[in-house]
Amino acid sequence: MDTATAVLIVTSVPGVTALVTLAKQFGVTGKWATIASLAFGIGLNLGAWAAGVAFVGASWFGVASVGILVGLGAAGIYDYSVANSRREDAEALGLSSANR
Repeated sequence: MDTATAVLIVTSVPGVTALVTLAKQFGVTGKWATIASLAFGIGLNLGAWAAGVAFVGASWFGVASVGILVGLGAAGIYDYSVANSRREDAEALGLSSANR
């Protein structure tokens, strides 16, 4: 794996998370946000592959597979951060699961 590909994979997850957050501001919610995450992950990786920036010598299927993993990773990170943020907000307000 070349350096450009490694950098792209590592930076794709936060990039896709940011794009999905932006899409959510335009009304994308629920399962559509997950689908958007997959689409952004696949599109970003296939775009880099088509431009010859990364994944040199790889097949489109392999690049799309990495895009799926990036999209799912970004969706998982987003869901975790939202759930964790809600838990911290509840704790800051003095609410616990026993009080709800």
